[in-house]
Amino acid sequence: MIAQNNTSWNHPTEGVLHKFHIDPSLLLAVMLIFIISLIAIYSASNSNVDVLINQSIRIIIATISMVMIAQLSPLTYERIGFWLYLLCVSLLAIVLLFGETVNGATRWLNIGINFQPSELMKIAMPLMIARYIARDKIPPSNQSIVFSLLIVFVPTELILLEPDLGTAILIAFSGLVVIFLSGIRKRYLAIAMAA
Repeated sequence: MIAQNNTSWNHPTEGVLHKFHIDPSLLLAVMLIFIISLIAIYSASNSNVDVLINQSIRIIIATISMVMIAQLSPLTYERIGFWLYLLCVSLLAIVLLFGETVNGATRWLNIGINFQPSELMKIAMPLMIARYIARDKIPPSNQSIVFSLLIVFVPTELILLEPDLGTAILIAFSGLVVIFLSGIRKRYLAIAMAA
């Protein structure tokens, strides 16, 4: 009992962070990246303070969003994974039909604000793959792997048609990493690496 009391007394910040479901190491890493980005932006903008202030505001909004999102339970993410994925695929298809073309690429939807659905897919993809794989046995069967690859392929192809190779690679990678971490057989992993 005394050791427990001493531990909580020695690390009050850590206790608060855990109460809000924030991992201290991850938060520290994110804050370091934010600081480096501010230094880089300040340097690249010829010491423009306005650019630094605008980026700082974005960082504050992102941090508040992170804390709010961390309050949701994993079960909530499992529930919304499929619907978010479906919404993103639909929006990606709409972009190809009605999106704004800038410099030969059609990536944006104008819904009062300019919005890039492929950015939202970066969240939806791993959620959808994790949700699908979690409902099957581990390691996943060959059929599950094939269907998971199809889940990755559809939005990746839609983003390639915009065209946006960089984002397509990130989306595909975010889905494939979840598949690989699900415990697939090593020979499949070797084939994928070779490909």
